[in-house]
Amino acid sequence: MKKQNKLAIAALMTVLVVLFVHFASAATVTVCDVDGDGKITAADARLALRASAKLQTLTAAQTEAADVDFNGTLTASDARTILRVSAKLQNPPVRPTNPTDPTNPTNPTNPTNPTQPSGIQVSDQKTGKDGTIKGSDLFS
Repeated sequence: MKKQNKLAIAALMTVLVVLFVHFASAATVTVCDVDGDGKITAADARLALRASAKLQTLTAAQTEAADVDFNGTLTASDARTILRVSAKLQNPPVRPTNPTDPTNPTNPTNPTNPTQPSGIQVSDQKTGKDGTIKGSDLFS
């Protein structure tokens, strides 16, 4: 009986260790580090661009690292952001805790999302009563 208990405990410990390793590795995906080498380089942007063009298939962890706008779709825009981060032109995006929350400022569907351009911003002085931009005011 004691031998069976020891075997059951050993099997349970093995399962717990495997689960811990699995979930610990899933939580360590670094945004922009597509190849997982610990550095964000142009090679990461290349992988993301090839995947967005359907020239290469990425693993789930690589896709998660490459989707830097957190919208669930890998595009050339994601690759561009990774390249800008690798060139130190911008900081890596921070993964939101709940990316689908419509009030989250990093959610692409949120109209106040600062990472998504919302078009030309003009003052009220440059627009007509109907909200249109006056051609002569564009360059003044």
